[in-house]
Amino acid sequence: MVDYRINLAKTVTSTPEQRRKFYNGMILYLSVCAAGMVYVAYLASANVMDAYRTDRQRRAMIKTASSASSFSKAFYKNPDKAYHELQLYAADLSLLKTVFTERTHFLPIFNQLFSKFPKNLMLESLSASSAKNKITFGLVGPGKLVREQQVMWKKNMELNGLVRSIKQVTGEQRIVGNQSVYFVKFECVLR
Repeated sequence: MVDYRINLAKTVTSTPEQRRKFYNGMILYLSVCAAGMVYVAYLASANVMDAYRTDRQRRAMIKTASSASSFSKAFYKNPDKAYHELQLYAADLSLLKTVFTERTHFLPIFNQLFSKFPKNLMLESLSASSAKNKITFGLVGPGKLVREQQVMWKKNMELNGLVRSIKQVTGEQRIVGNQSVYFVKFECVLR
């Protein structure tokens, strides 16, 4: 019987150059995979740090808002209740805004009436009624100054924009000491 020596693995084994190319290719592939994994780990840690920073800012804002207002931390844990309460506060604020716009503001009128007042002319009495929408006041001083003040009121456009009319209700002349003074009462009807 004849022995045959056949090497079937002779064509399967690679040459040293082929093995070197394969080894270099695997090293390159593993290097690219390792770099990709490092990059993915960097992105994951950056996202974790952003989430941590955002959570820290949220906690700081809650702490600041809680210390500046009467809201407790429970206010922020139940957002539906918080939004409902905020809607109630917004309704209250709009109601207050409506009330304030309907309210009579006397300060601008007083400012226009009495800002450029002569020294010898004095205010004797003052009453204001928002229900009646009018101001009544009395002046004491020389008759000439009272008439000059009335002329100034008629020329004052800002005052005329705030009031309908300023009319003299009563007026009388009295002698005080050795000087003649007028006691005049006015009624100012507001717009």
